Amino acid sequence: TTNQMTQLLRPLYRSKPKVRRFIIEQAKGVCEYCGELGFLLPDGSHYLEAHHIISLAKQGPDTVNNVIALCPSDHREAHYGAKAEAMENEMIKTIQKR
Repeated sequence: TTNQMTQLLRPLYRSKPKVRRFIIEQAKGVCEYCGELGFLLPDGSHYLEAHHIISLAKQGPDTVNNVIALCPSDHREAHYGAKAEAMENEMIKTIQKR
């Protein structure tokens, strides 16, 4: 399908593992957007995902000042949801308070 071809042709941007790991560890299992714990993993930790507020594709920096720890639901919504732009503005405010 056209959508699958678009995904295949999209450039791949890789973020720095150290940045992702640092942000996830600092969040201590709590989503920095909604404040809820990520789901429980077998090792007892809580799952979160690192999200670039300004995407790498849009020349956003791969630094701790542009990455936020999100639960999977908020991470998907930040990429595909109707309120993605409003979420981005809230996330910028959140990381400025760190």
